[in-house]
Amino acid sequence: MRTYGFATVCVVVLSILALAWLMGGCTVPPGHDPAGGARTVGMLKHEVPPPDGPWRPHELGRCGGADGAMPTQAGMDVVALALELFQLGEGGDAVLELELHVAEKTRVDGLVLLTLSQLYVLAAQGKPTVEPGEGPAAMSGDWISDRPRLVARAEEVLRRAAEQRPDDSAVDYLLADAARCRHDMTIADALFELGKTKCSSPEGMAVLIRYQELNPHPARQLKGVDLDYPAAAARDGVSGEVVMDLLIAPSGQVVQVTIVAEPDRRLGNAAAAAMEKAGFSAGRIGKYPVWSWTRVTVAFS
Repeated sequence: MRTYGFATVCVVVLSILALAWLMGGCTVPPGHDPAGGARTVGMLKHEVPPPDGPWRPHELGRCGGADGAMPTQAGMDVVALALELFQLGEGGDAVLELELHVAEKTRVDGLVLLTLSQLYVLAAQGKPTVEPGEGPAAMSGDWISDRPRLVARAEEVLRRAAEQRPDDSAVDYLLADAARCRHDMTIADALFELGKTKCSSPEGMAVLIRYQELNPHPARQLKGVDLDYPAAAARDGVSGEVVMDLLIAPSGQVVQVTIVAEPDRRLGNAAAAAMEKAGFSAGRIGKYPVWSWTRVTVAFS
């Protein structure tokens, strides 16, 4: 197998990017209170907001470490090599290197399989620099007839990836992309919805970001909310702003509210109750929805 000095550097950089969620987000250990006097209400009370910032993705506490075992050095090396080849416009060689690794190893890292499947999906979508000249789904020169084999190999590899990363949404999102290549929109939609119920794994999403050059989009509130001004607070002349961090699921549902600042507990409770019913579009990496935090301010006057 060919080796490159750049590979080791690339692995280190990609690991840092994944752990930092590429744009500065991170998961804070349960029990840590980043806002001092903040308090949390909602369903997922063990989830804690990451640091402030315009883009704050989140990995659920139950989702740490998607793979059943630590990644191997050989796996990290071949993933780095594949990325270098892809960036050089030699995606077909990247597929071959990954396939050789899969054929040679008894245990294959989930991220290796996820990377290989992503390349096959890109080839099935018509990206010419990813067409494999050798391997289980080598191109014959007729993309129309080759496409079903590319999709079939992508799905076969993804099924193996799902065994190691069963709660990683990236696996289902790529399976949905493969189904679209087969023009099976019913299956594609079902897989996409299934992915929304799973973890936004930083490592899994990093594979999609690297190979598709995706941009992040924060969660966005779709409509206003009806505030119920507590009668007792109004009689007491209490007013002011309530600042909240909202955990938005890939479905757009608000599943946790962390009150960062409140002039009165009654107003904080009322604001939290209102925001739990608010409609949001989820934070996204390209077209793929992810778990994320967003900060909102509600004024009582």
